[in-house]
Amino acid sequence: MGSSVGRARQRDWSRTIARDRRPGSGSFPESGEQETANGLVCLGEGVSVAADQLRSLNWTDYRKLTRGLAAILFSPAELATRSVTGQRWSRAGITGGNRPIKPALDRAKVQAIINHVTSSFPSVGVTKIKQVLAYKCKESASSFRFQTVRSYSPRRGT
Repeated sequence: MGSSVGRARQRDWSRTIARDRRPGSGSFPESGEQETANGLVCLGEGVSVAADQLRSLNWTDYRKLTRGLAAILFSPAELATRSVTGQRWSRAGITGGNRPIKPALDRAKVQAIINHVTSSFPSVGVTKIKQVLAYKCKESASSFRFQTVRSYSPRRGT
């Protein structure tokens, strides 16, 4: 009796997996992209990326796709020294208000990322994608700050 219950669960699981599969959500979507003769794929807003770079991205989750596109389109220094919108953080005034406003990332590139991710994951909202981009900027800024401190710290014993 235990094995028939296990088989029934397995069948239910396989139906769920088949129902959850969306075209383009597991690998590089071949049909929707227009690759040019020189190997570039247009993301929109006049932004193009090499097709090989797009194939190397993880297409299983919108967060991974967003982070991968941001890493391709922006340098680590850009991500570390800029914000998604360029607006002041709402809680910045509470701690003294001396926090500088970071300039915005290139709006065309941000919009291209948003358009591309929402075309692959239609159920994901723009705010979720911007949150992922903001977190990527925050991570890059802390990594950049840590590298700067390590490279300029005086050596002991010399």
